[in-house]
Amino acid sequence: MKKENWSIGKTGGCVVTDTPDGLPENSGHSGSDAHKYYGGALVCESVWRNKDVALISAAPDMLEALQNLENDDNSIPEHAWKMVQNAIRKATNVS
Repeated sequence: MKKENWSIGKTGGCVVTDTPDGLPENSGHSGSDAHKYYGGALVCESVWRNKDVALISAAPDMLEALQNLENDDNSIPEHAWKMVQNAIRKATNVS
């Protein structure tokens, strides 16, 4: 999975990306109109709580950090390592 750069958009309650791969051009969610209105290609909108917008915008960075963890020496406790692996599966289980 290619890491995208997500950020909080110009319009309240939205998250945008500068990597609009796979988004339809004519949907209004990518392209120049979306960039003017949202500040980039739209990932999501209508997120009411600021803390949720911040969390969503950080998701690609957090996934990359988790994927780069190594536990070859078992220094990460088993319960924590299972949480890491479950989070990676949840984030990458795309149909």
